[in-house]
Amino acid sequence: MWRIWYDNGTTYGSDSGQPQDAPGLGVICIVQESERTGRVKLSGADYYIWNEGQWFRADIFGLWDHLAGKGWKKVVFGRTVDREQYNQIMRWAEQDEAFPPRSAWERWEYRAD
Repeated sequence: MWRIWYDNGTTYGSDSGQPQDAPGLGVICIVQESERTGRVKLSGADYYIWNEGQWFRADIFGLWDHLAGKGWKKVVFGRTVDREQYNQIMRWAEQDEAFPPRSAWERWEYRAD
């Protein structure tokens, strides 16, 4: 299970459709289930790529590496917004009750103010 949170507060997730149909612009974060912590929240990236059944953060070199591989590709693009808007969307994403409770934070995850 996964859900993309956009700069206007809308979402698109595995309950909405397939990753290839996800809107590509304005991504603030992506929440997905994690066997390790219940859920993880990917954020702060220029690009997010769909690979092997899950989302990953990527910089420009990771994007190029991904696009050079075989098969169909899905990339969505991160968006920079003001801190207040960013933190609000990050809080909404963290409170999403559709995902298992969090048991821990990954060291790379951003925690909203």
